[in-house]
Amino acid sequence: MSGGVDQANLDIADGHDIAGGVGDEVIGANPGGPLHPLDLLRLDVHRTGVALEESGDPLDVVAHDRSPDVIGVVVGGEHTDDRHPVGSYLLNEVVDLPGGIDEQALTGRSVTDRVGEVHHLGGEGIADGEIPAREHLAEVEAVVASRCVRCHRASVRLAAMSNSTNPSDTVRYGLIGSGMMGVEHLENIAHLDGAVVTAVSDPVEGRRAIGAATVASFGGEAPTLFADHRELIDSGLCDAVVIASPNMTHVDVLGDVLSSDLHVLVEKPLCTTVEDCRRVVDAAEAGPSDRVVWMGLEYRYMPPTTALLAELATGVAGSVKMVAIREHRFPFLVKVGDWNRFNRNTGGTLVEKCCHFFDLMRLVAGAEPVRVVASGAQDVNHLDERYDGEVPDILDNAYVIVEFANGVRGMLDLCMFAEASVNEQEIAVTGDQGKVEALVTQSLLRVGRRADGLHVVDERPISAEKVRHVGLHHGASYLEHVDFIESVRAGRSAAVTLTDGLWSVAVGVAAHRSIDEGRPVMLDEVMAIS
Repeated sequence: MSGGVDQANLDIADGHDIAGGVGDEVIGANPGGPLHPLDLLRLDVHRTGVALEESGDPLDVVAHDRSPDVIGVVVGGEHTDDRHPVGSYLLNEVVDLPGGIDEQALTGRSVTDRVGEVHHLGGEGIADGEIPAREHLAEVEAVVASRCVRCHRASVRLAAMSNSTNPSDTVRYGLIGSGMMGVEHLENIAHLDGAVVTAVSDPVEGRRAIGAATVASFGGEAPTLFADHRELIDSGLCDAVVIASPNMTHVDVLGDVLSSDLHVLVEKPLCTTVEDCRRVVDAAEAGPSDRVVWMGLEYRYMPPTTALLAELATGVAGSVKMVAIREHRFPFLVKVGDWNRFNRNTGGTLVEKCCHFFDLMRLVAGAEPVRVVASGAQDVNHLDERYDGEVPDILDNAYVIVEFANGVRGMLDLCMFAEASVNEQEIAVTGDQGKVEALVTQSLLRVGRRADGLHVVDERPISAEKVRHVGLHHGASYLEHVDFIESVRAGRSAAVTLTDGLWSVAVGVAAHRSIDEGRPVMLDEVMAIS
């Protein structure tokens, strides 16, 4: 069976329409008289580049090193515990029988055309699942009933989503802003099931070309290109848009998108001023209630950070008192037109970069910020650069203390000339019973309980098994996109809102004001509309 098997009508199965997966085990034995392959309603699919061990007998009971992707196969009218032939219509013997079911692999896959039922080949008590062709599998539960030779026999329960991934339900994306982060979004969208990029907008012709080339590099059809984002919005080509244009354009671009009924994910920061943030928050609230308006604060999705949040939810740290975040990293990268060299375009370093961390502090604290004290400067970076005779004015280091309404305190330690560091980001949350730390670059989680004694800390690595594209943010942008598209399909509200974006910007604005004026700044002062 090396190389995969075609369906009975000799059409080649779509490699993306996999209803299940084989583990590492197959069963040979003497399967008895095979049913006629023309009764096969479901099929094996080719798995390019992955074959069974060439030296092995396909009917050997010893598990092969690698198995092909398979299916739930139904042969019309036959008992599910019978041995079923898998192969072309010329085949006159059983080639292989999948052993075991991988519910993780099933979930999120779609059922191919001409399928009336989905079963696992072996096992009693299989719940028949009447699922229309190409319906999306939302829930799969495998219940191990017994074991046979080198083979798990399991019953499978399947549930179908109302929003399937057939071509008519594919989510069509438009990208506004095809710079570095825009390309990152294109790469992540390319790894989503049931998503396609149909349009790209950027005022710079070369960046439009790069956006189109990125889509093509992942096998996508050429998107329609626009110089003006308003033409993209009005084109009718998109169901959802991603805004990745420069910070200072967000208020106008997002305002234009919010005047439509398109779903939208907007990159951080929401806007460069609190006033502009409030303007788009109001516009979003006035729009359609079933539209998804998502704030792109992907640091929530860093696997070590999500592990830290999950650990805190168990109560291991007790009542949280302190949130300390350190980012020691490299200087700001070069952007198109060098727009990120000036505070008037970015909102300032503590808005542009650090809104992520103020968002995490607020998330962990579970309360709103009330007062900010900060100290910072531009001591090293970009001082030798000139743009039309102007020296950049962006901070490259700062300490920021944030006090929350419930007494929790947060501290940010930022240095942007500290690339000689093991971990770019470290997060430590301390409560009255313990401490939880996330070391993002090393992908480690540390948990310490005061009751366990001095210096007793549990350290464990954090994996990112669900991440299909790591990209620039440890897979966080991909995981963010998964949540976004699932919300679009299910009609759910955004998990990260524009109000979250507003608060993250407000703390950054307060921190800059504290540095500029040498005083503590209350958030009431910043949030007040002049």
